[in-house]
Amino acid sequence: MLMGEISPSAAAAPAGGPGIVDSAVPQSPLILFLLAVGTCVSAVCLFFVIARMVAGQDRRRGIGLQDTPARHNRINPVVALLPYITMALIAAGAAWILQRSLAMGRLQSHTAAGLIGEAVLLMASLGVARLGFPLGLRRGMGLSMRHWFYDTLRGIIGYLAILPVCVAVLVACTAAFQRMGLPLPEHEMVKAAKTLPAAWLVVVFAVTTVLAPLAEEVFFRGVVQSMLRRYLRSPWAAILASSVIFALVHAPLWQTVLPLFVFAIALGYNYERTGRLWASILMHALFNLVFLIGALTQS
Repeated sequence: MLMGEISPSAAAAPAGGPGIVDSAVPQSPLILFLLAVGTCVSAVCLFFVIARMVAGQDRRRGIGLQDTPARHNRINPVVALLPYITMALIAAGAAWILQRSLAMGRLQSHTAAGLIGEAVLLMASLGVARLGFPLGLRRGMGLSMRHWFYDTLRGIIGYLAILPVCVAVLVACTAAFQRMGLPLPEHEMVKAAKTLPAAWLVVVFAVTTVLAPLAEEVFFRGVVQSMLRRYLRSPWAAILASSVIFALVHAPLWQTVLPLFVFAIALGYNYERTGRLWASILMHALFNLVFLIGALTQS
């Protein structure tokens, strides 16, 4: 599991606790409102997709990705994994040192290590991308704000459209886990936000809403998905493969794996459609921010 990633399990309760929806999704007015808005946005988006298909619109303007340009790179699978391996080792080492040398509690040390780990992942991913994309970070990988207004609008709409789908899948997965009597663990960052002194909220929000979206989108979409597209020669195959990887790194929170897989497909699709990372980064940041606020303010 990526340290600092906030998943929809933020307010998950153990089996035998509250109802399925209560235990799967934070019951805050903000999330309930966004779910209502998102359902409407999803319906409108679905209507336009069907209308384009019926009208015979070309593939690039529809949902197909066959004509979207590939991002030329020289990244191989071994090099692509280096940022994540480096992050995992340094974050684990930092947590151990903070607990042993500074006598920090478990939550404090893991929260601080999450901050360090996401920063390392971002820097290492940017380093790999800088060397692996001949056209550089902006033109090669798409770390650009060239069409910031369009990408911002696309990110907001994309987030609203996929949110009800992710929540529906989360509720179904949570129900299945409850029937099987399996535990539904709460995310470390949510525990930290709820139990640590208020000053630690700054660290939690910095990790979850700024560093994690930046680092993980640069790594999973920018580096991994671009590399996979070159090897698999298919944008959809690259999206699905990178989404599987993204979801599985959250494996200790098993009830979130499938919802995060669905969310990652939306992130990957927006990256392929625009060729830029900003829409996906914004969607990821909104996802983390809303669920963290929902977990802290749930009724």
